[in-house]
Amino acid sequence: MRVCELFLPEVRDALKSDPAAICELVEELHPVDAAEIFLCLKEEEQLVFLKVLPLTAQVEILEEIDDDLRAALFEKIAPEMAVRLVVEMSADERADLFHELPAPLAAKILAKLSKEDAKDLRSLLAWPEGTAGALMTTDYVELEAEMTVAEAIERIREVAEDVETIYYAYAISPEGSLRGVVSLRSLVLAKPDRSIAELMDTEHLVTVHGSDDQAEVTQVIARYDLLAVPVVDDAGRLLGIITVDDTLDAAEEEATEEVQRLSGMEPLEDSYLKTGFFQLIRSRAGWLVLLFVGEMLTGNAMRAFEESLTEAIALVFFIPLIISAGGNTGSQSAGLLIRALALGEVVPRQALSVAVREVLSGIMLGVILALLGAARAFLWEGIGNQIALIVGLSIVCVVTFAALMGGLMPILVKKLGFDPAVASTPLVATLVDIVGLFLYFGIAQAILERSAG
Repeated sequence: MRVCELFLPEVRDALKSDPAAICELVEELHPVDAAEIFLCLKEEEQLVFLKVLPLTAQVEILEEIDDDLRAALFEKIAPEMAVRLVVEMSADERADLFHELPAPLAAKILAKLSKEDAKDLRSLLAWPEGTAGALMTTDYVELEAEMTVAEAIERIREVAEDVETIYYAYAISPEGSLRGVVSLRSLVLAKPDRSIAELMDTEHLVTVHGSDDQAEVTQVIARYDLLAVPVVDDAGRLLGIITVDDTLDAAEEEATEEVQRLSGMEPLEDSYLKTGFFQLIRSRAGWLVLLFVGEMLTGNAMRAFEESLTEAIALVFFIPLIISAGGNTGSQSAGLLIRALALGEVVPRQALSVAVREVLSGIMLGVILALLGAARAFLWEGIGNQIALIVGLSIVCVVTFAALMGGLMPILVKKLGFDPAVASTPLVATLVDIVGLFLYFGIAQAILERSAG
């Protein structure tokens, strides 16, 4: 049973009779569960629910809900309360909120922030969406290399409530350059009088740049098993850090967009049920129309070989077989390459290796399917050996072509600077359908004409 279903009746009773009791309930719950209950309440109940909670609990709940919902709520609360909440929010969550707020409201809140907070917020908002800079937070533990372990631990105690994570601390030069990183584990195990300069890691320091793509940051954190990664500029100055939980959120959003593109549609900005009906239609109609027009060319292919169809009507029976074999193979190859490109396992300059690999794979897979297809044609009563030969050869050619196109299309799209998922499986399947019919009927015409001659 969901937390919302379990506690919602109790919360609603408390809102009517004893709002203070909600504080005790929220203290016992994880912020994620408290946020789930909050989202189950009606709009007027949500405002009362928030107001009875202490400021820290309010912020914890707001940081767990979607940016658009949070922005909508900020439009309804009093400006004074909005400012208090913004000040207490972590730097990255604050920036995410401002991306969604209406410009007039954002300007009002920004004007009431301290100079330091406002400057920090503007620097985060300057980074384009999808970059490491847009994902980072400026709330991190900053140390001096000359500090002792005892001083460093005391420093961490002082700022622990205000930073994103205390598991890594960063040694910074007076100019702001990143000199090294030290883990909390190293500090706890070291003698109190040792210096940070002796403990910090400088040789294996992993960093990303503010302009790096968020997908690359996720790969770096996963590859090196990091809890956080520092973000630096071209001069090596520390700009902020990105924690693993933030990359998981970004990866989930990216994966959702990839799946939607693979389905042959434009990614949705909101969840399925929150997306407007006509917006949903627009996101799907474009690709469907393009694919539909493409499929019309299959009729042209059949018209071009009308004479062959008239002479051997049995060829029609195997069109679905040929098309499905090619479409399925192309979809497999496209799916494999889109994922490999996303993970960095394949880069565009390896296109030739991919082409060779897919052609060989296509031939082998084609032979396996051709044996089955030809056997089916051979055993079909009233269908001669010629049709079985045509079906077998066509399957090998179509499957090989499909594997090649499915493998190279994502690489070509990546090379052109677009998302490889644009080369979605429906697009590859449509291309294979058209070319597959030309191959099938071309092979059929050649064999039938030769036998007639």
